[in-house]
Amino acid sequence: MIRTVFFDLGNVIVPLDFDRAYRKASRLTGLSEREIARLLDESGLAVPYENGWITSQEFHRRTEELLGLGLSFEDFGSLWGDMFGDTPLIDEAFLDALAPGVRFVMLSNTNELHFQWIREKYPVVQRFESTVLSYEVGAMKPEPKIYHAALEIAGAQPEECFFTDDKPENIVGARAVGIRAEVFEGADKLREQLAALGAMQPL
Repeated sequence: MIRTVFFDLGNVIVPLDFDRAYRKASRLTGLSEREIARLLDESGLAVPYENGWITSQEFHRRTEELLGLGLSFEDFGSLWGDMFGDTPLIDEAFLDALAPGVRFVMLSNTNELHFQWIREKYPVVQRFESTVLSYEVGAMKPEPKIYHAALEIAGAQPEECFFTDDKPENIVGARAVGIRAEVFEGADKLREQLAALGAMQPL
């Protein structure tokens, strides 16, 4: 029986839209959106930041050195946070329709600035009973460590859990530790999958 559902964050609970931030950064720097994306990717800064190995202040400093945005830490946080679409993919009504007794926990590769922004912007995020965030536990999906941390935080056995994520490699990682997992293909498909497992109330 499924007692806990783990939800990824980006492109599962809320849609990712990197171009929103890249457009703003382009106007500030004169660099093209493609060049900004390339520089950030090649810098590799996301990995230490999302693992919690560097602080938000250090990430801001290094990104400023890389792109020359000329932004204060506060303004940088607003720009960096603005990478998400306006309408959640999973809403509060979806969570309310989970079967009685089924817990819902967030399991995400993310960073401090993104999560602060998301928590303030999307009320649905505040509904989650627990969060397992890469920058807090020091590991990123699909590493086994983050799934074991999720199980410990949820107080659940792998066979009692279901996980959904938009990235197939993260599904493979979850299955490797015994968690039932499926690639996210939209709220309707997820509802069907959970209903089949007895974790969703019938419509």
